[in-house]
Amino acid sequence: MMKLGSNKFQYSALNTPDSNVRLSPQRIAPRFRLLFYLSCLFVLFVEATAQAEPPSTAYIFPAGGQRGTKVAVKVGGHYLHDKCRFEMLGPGVTAPDEIRRTETIWFEGPLIHQPASQQKEDYPQDFAGEVTIAADAPLGDRYCRVWNAQGAVPARRFVVGEWPEVVEQESDGQPLPVPVTLPVTINGRIFPREDVDVWEFQARAGQAITCSVAAGAIGSPLEARIEIRNAVGRTLVEASDGTGGDPMLHFMAPADGTYQLRIHDVRFDGLQHFIYRVTIADRRAADSASLAMDKEKLAEQQEAEPNDTAAQAGAITAPAVAIGHIDRPGDRDVWSFAAKKGEPLSLDVQAARLGSPLSPVVVVRDSAGKELARADALASGGNDPQLAFNAPADGTYFVEVGERFASRGGAAFVYRLRLAPPQPKLRLELASDAVSVDRGKDQKLAVNVIREGGFNSPVTLAVEGLPEGVTAAEVVVAANQNKGEMVFKADAAAHIAAARVRIVGKTELNGQPHSQVAVMPQRAGELPLDSVLLAVTLPTPFKFQGEYAMNFLPCGSVIRKRFTLERGGYDGPLEVTLADKQARHLQGVTGPVLAVPAGATDFVYPMTLPPWMELGRTCRVVLMATGEVDDSHGGKHKICFTTGDQNNQMVNLISPPPLKVILDRKTLTVSQDGNVELTVHLKRDRAVTSAVRIELIVPRHIRDLRAAPIELSSEQNDGVLTIAAGPQSGPFNLPLLIRATARRGDDPIVAETSLELVPGP
Repeated sequence: MMKLGSNKFQYSALNTPDSNVRLSPQRIAPRFRLLFYLSCLFVLFVEATAQAEPPSTAYIFPAGGQRGTKVAVKVGGHYLHDKCRFEMLGPGVTAPDEIRRTETIWFEGPLIHQPASQQKEDYPQDFAGEVTIAADAPLGDRYCRVWNAQGAVPARRFVVGEWPEVVEQESDGQPLPVPVTLPVTINGRIFPREDVDVWEFQARAGQAITCSVAAGAIGSPLEARIEIRNAVGRTLVEASDGTGGDPMLHFMAPADGTYQLRIHDVRFDGLQHFIYRVTIADRRAADSASLAMDKEKLAEQQEAEPNDTAAQAGAITAPAVAIGHIDRPGDRDVWSFAAKKGEPLSLDVQAARLGSPLSPVVVVRDSAGKELARADALASGGNDPQLAFNAPADGTYFVEVGERFASRGGAAFVYRLRLAPPQPKLRLELASDAVSVDRGKDQKLAVNVIREGGFNSPVTLAVEGLPEGVTAAEVVVAANQNKGEMVFKADAAAHIAAARVRIVGKTELNGQPHSQVAVMPQRAGELPLDSVLLAVTLPTPFKFQGEYAMNFLPCGSVIRKRFTLERGGYDGPLEVTLADKQARHLQGVTGPVLAVPAGATDFVYPMTLPPWMELGRTCRVVLMATGEVDDSHGGKHKICFTTGDQNNQMVNLISPPPLKVILDRKTLTVSQDGNVELTVHLKRDRAVTSAVRIELIVPRHIRDLRAAPIELSSEQNDGVLTIAAGPQSGPFNLPLLIRATARRGDDPIVAETSLELVPGP
């Protein structure tokens, strides 16, 4: 929700009718000169970056759907212009080959003070599409990718689920419970910051229910906390995970009634890309075995509790797989095995690869309890741990599996312990599934060569499916080397297009020729992503350039800056807007789509600062220019230029507004089908001499509420706004805004304040 900025800074000595004043130390009040000097010093250390920004994506929402349905999706992207190419990969899913720009919902959320407001922030724009999921589509992950003339974007996950699905109808303000019927998969996002989503369901006494979150698993930055509350708001059970896993909880309903699942970020962070999928289903804890399991043709043995000590250990004989779970905090599972001196064994604990939240620790001990070897997920870079064990003597040994963090455990903390002699194996993992090459240039893509079980032969990497005009020489990865780099080269006249290619490694394994396709890293049971989207891209010929200036500007005002164009042979029209990626959080700054005519060599861009902006703040705004360029093969492509160079930023130091709107009451009680009057006062300085329009701004989700605007002349500073509530008015979970708008020349001067509404009888 929008809040007014702090008034602790006073700029009375600087208030001036001129809203666009160039700063100098002599014109700044002494108490603010240090701020000015520090801002200028910062400028000296800003690294200039002038480039055509490649496209990217932040989310697909919803990130999945039930099989047998059609799902309307929105892809949040940067520098994708008005449309871009789109593909879905995997069995049972189809989609049109293009997505188009649509309305992007934005909630500003709470005011972000420094230093957080000085952090870089992206503003993805929404693109609409539709995914069709076949009724017989296999459950699990699929992949979607986009591309345009500026590059290919790595894939995002889209999940095919089995339960009915709902998608959050987002609104700002205090959380409003939304009823759902079990079983269900909920698609939502924590947006804006500090958002809490509340989902309400019915349960019977004794009903065992599982709630599982997919956030990190689908590429979301959300670190989720979930809790179950009863009808009177008492928390019954909660779960969270700040180690990169996604939480899951189980609970048994103590009575018939209504329950709530509440979800938020553990840091109370949130934005458009903080997406999640929550499945709430009537399942018993034992059903956590439905996690994706890595099925092998090895003997399997389930744990039998108690097995916390060597005396209680379950025996396994290699090669075999032991299956268990750390069902409570502090639990550990002990298994015994026989080993002979000089015969190596490989111990591989699979947890994250199965979708389990377990952060495993594996320890091998001898019969006297002496520790011989240890590995854990943290030391393995967050991956499942593996141990190569050579027994010092013939005998019986013990392997313990536990959770790295003593406070964690539960039915979902499943693992598979694979114990077998090492087998020579080769895996080829792509550093990325997308690569973009400008015409006439080259681009590298790394391929990791993962050697297991003593495999140490050379591997020859080659690319299959290269489009015309692009080459990539074979690369030999020598024995003992673990990475190769493919170099893609595009001719100066190559077609601007994208193609799927595969990188194949050839070697000798176990004395036989062996061929293997490079894939993206994956969990057990996942659909492999074995192609690379290769895009030939069009360099941006034009750019703009400005002069560095730090301007003084009251919040609620408009500032303009002139830029010159270097067209580089492109003479067509351009559109200038705020860039999709910003050097800082914009904190409500807005700007128009400015049309720059063909042949123009400069432009002046207007930017509006909101009236509630944080005072004393240095605002830095980045622009982008977009044009449609001929590719010399008869095609035209939209491409853009943007830069974070200090000279091209619109830099302003924020001071108090020249206009304020004050209410006689900050809270009003409104009854359905009733009217209520609100007295409004204006406070203006000498810069505001025009009439002032006062209006009620109602959030889009609040229904059946209106007020006719009023206008106060230059001589009036008081007025009455009549607010009318209809029979279906509400919900009043978010303050409304009272906005006052004056004019200074052609520019508006805006002031706002908030108004709380309380439903009456």
